[in-house]
Amino acid sequence: MIIWVDSSWHVNHQAVEALVIKWHRAVKGLEETQNAYVELTARLDSDWVDAWTEQAEKAAIEGGDSLKIYNVDVERGAVIPT
Repeated sequence: MIIWVDSSWHVNHQAVEALVIKWHRAVKGLEETQNAYVELTARLDSDWVDAWTEQAEKAAIEGGDSLKIYNVDVERGAVIPT
């Protein structure tokens, strides 16, 4: 008996395998970072965390200028002459 495998099935099968691998990596990454996130959040002022969470949700929905919350603010001091 000869079984013909459609080429699109093979492509879909490979795509599913890749997604499963990515899923496992994502779960592992979440497990590794969860404790650090909980510790950091516990040390911060809850009002600040609530405000940032609200801004992050707004950025996810609106995009554009709302994404500026992810920019790092840098304050540079005076240059020391050498």
